[in-house]
Amino acid sequence: MGAYNTQDFYRTVIGIRDVAVNDYVCFGGGNSGAHCNIQVTDLSVYWNDGTGNGTTETIEGVQRTSDEIAAIQGDSGGPVYIRSDNNTAYAVGMIQGYPSGVTTHTGSGTWPNGCGGAWVYGGNVCVQTVLFTSIRTIIGGVPGSSLVTG
Repeated sequence: MGAYNTQDFYRTVIGIRDVAVNDYVCFGGGNSGAHCNIQVTDLSVYWNDGTGNGTTETIEGVQRTSDEIAAIQGDSGGPVYIRSDNNTAYAVGMIQGYPSGVTTHTGSGTWPNGCGGAWVYGGNVCVQTVLFTSIRTIIGGVPGSSLVTG
């Protein structure tokens, strides 16, 4: 896995990790790049993405670095992982969205007045609180899915 904004950023996935409340994870967003220091705050948040598929159970994480975001619109589908040694990582999940009622921004610059320096296309919303799905839920619930390691 890698991020668009860091040419030297590359991690080989070596397995799966489950998370608990207070664990820290990283996100790899296609629009906003790599973000770490995201603390798991809730393992059971129900969220409706508006696609007509109903409500799903997700995990919530909050960016703990005050001047950085966790994600921006367009990051959905990006990897959630825990860094390991020697440029490796454990797969944790996939970015889904953000809960209603959280603080959002659409400007450039650093948080809290902007999007942490991320590119903002057409007013995309950036947030410090993000919802993600467990990799085990994805592998167990999507027919034919698997995790490629190495």
